[in-house]
Amino acid sequence: MAIKIEIQALNVMVKAQLAALLEVSAYPKPGNVHRLRDRWGKRFEHFAAGSIAIGPAIREAFIRGYKAWIHGDLSSIRVGRLIEKAIKLQLQAHSAGNTHLGVIMLFIPIATSTPIWIAESKEIFDLGSIVLKVVKASTSDDANALIKGIKLMKPSGLGRPPKGLPDASKGQKTSLSLYEVLEASSKWDGVAEELITGLKMSLSVGLPTLIETYEKTRDVNIAIVNCFLKLLSEKPDTFIARSVGLTISPYAPIDKAVRLGLAEAKRISGRAREALEAGGLTTTIGRKLVEELDKELEYKGPTHNPGTTADLTAASIFLALLSGFKML
Repeated sequence: MAIKIEIQALNVMVKAQLAALLEVSAYPKPGNVHRLRDRWGKRFEHFAAGSIAIGPAIREAFIRGYKAWIHGDLSSIRVGRLIEKAIKLQLQAHSAGNTHLGVIMLFIPIATSTPIWIAESKEIFDLGSIVLKVVKASTSDDANALIKGIKLMKPSGLGRPPKGLPDASKGQKTSLSLYEVLEASSKWDGVAEELITGLKMSLSVGLPTLIETYEKTRDVNIAIVNCFLKLLSEKPDTFIARSVGLTISPYAPIDKAVRLGLAEAKRISGRAREALEAGGLTTTIGRKLVEELDKELEYKGPTHNPGTTADLTAASIFLALLSGFKML
């Protein structure tokens, strides 16, 4: 049994690494680093290195999830510490700082939930509810481990949290559980919202779009870019909303800042919708609109990076691979 679990853990690790690599390789994903465009001091190679580096933490997450399921105690997974470990591994892999925070925050809970999903269901859409159970079983130890990791990662666009929540940029401790922190943060952070809603966007929007587009085109790059466009068109990117809001009011609490930047985030979602309605990468006019949006977001600078959408795209790819879907 131990050998079987180890093989499964390694298999999930490889799928996570492949998902992260495929996401960053897809081009042109408007506003993101991709294989043809480095941006703002971060290179494609930095993202490739980070994609590989998180592997050992994914493997450990699977094994800890299995042991917690066997013993009937999901809180023993220590999902926050696994996220912190993955962050440290990513930071050790290159010198460009944060490249995978959102991906790590999504992939670790997915990996810890996968052995339970294998044992109890194997229907991919059930995985989201298991992820939610894992996150709800978290403790303040998990929340504080995440905060430590975020402080190490130093991501942009954090802003000042509302009263009652810890300032992760300063490493402030909290008595709240990880779930409680994510629930509060979900008002301005799409990754947090994705976790507390059981992977709603990845499972209901990203995954079906990815599979449907690939089955029509047999082209993995087109499938991933159109998946990205669909996610962005359906939900304004919270990183853009926060970042733009903070340029308008640098000292505003982050919940206010995201409201200030929401109009611009919605405008960009509208541009993505326009490109997708024209076919995205499947048509000449759609590709032109995608390329124009990519150039516009590059010109506007790092505040206009749909990074949360990229994280949801990576999660959608990971879920597709876990379900057994073949794209290569």
